[in-house]
Amino acid sequence: MALLLWGGLCADTIRIRSGVWEPFHGVAGSPQPGIIIEIASNAFQKAGHRLDYQNLPWSCSIDLARSGEIDGVVGASIPNVPDFVFPKNEQAMNVNVFYTRKGNPWRYEGLPSLAGKRVGIIQDYLFTEDFDAYVRKNKGNGDLIQIVAGMDALRQNLLKLENRRIDAYLDDRLVIEHFLMKSGRAGLFQEAGAIGRVPIFMAFSPARPQSRAYAAILSAAMETMRESGELARLLARYHTVDWR
Repeated sequence: MALLLWGGLCADTIRIRSGVWEPFHGVAGSPQPGIIIEIASNAFQKAGHRLDYQNLPWSCSIDLARSGEIDGVVGASIPNVPDFVFPKNEQAMNVNVFYTRKGNPWRYEGLPSLAGKRVGIIQDYLFTEDFDAYVRKNKGNGDLIQIVAGMDALRQNLLKLENRRIDAYLDDRLVIEHFLMKSGRAGLFQEAGAIGRVPIFMAFSPARPQSRAYAAILSAAMETMRESGELARLLARYHTVDWR
């Protein structure tokens, strides 16, 4: 007979899917699967559950979670999937930054500064209300917005930037810096202006009854790990610090 655990739940295998967005969520099964994956794995293990994290493209992961075929996704913001179930406490903070080739004098200073600039982004990523509206308006215009999908979208966008097929790439600062450090390509690119901070979560399926209990476990774990210093030690292994 299964033991009853948190909130009356039996021991569960919690199925989470997402693409690779290191260091927040990385390659499934690797020694460093990502900050949010390690937080969640720790939280659910202590509650008697097991985290099953595997890599799928972001858009596919959202569709599977929305239909209830899996339990959730990782790396989500509330505007990105507003119908999903979110923990009260975020698991990371996303700081979106434009990057250009080294030596390019252009900097982002609001939407007017994007005139004539080809910006690369990843499919189904959301940023700020005004920039997202700009993307929707210009989605079919490759001279302004170019969208890449799939498991290798970050590398593809930076390759396009390197080869002058786009003028700027927009993504999270920590994600880009992590990739550039691992690939030895940091000297090729530079920051060109930030566009805001967005809380990032592991978010749970709106179609599954256990989702609220899973979100509560994860939210409580964030408080416990922060108070105990466990969160700071985890973040240090990924060469970053607490955002609060």
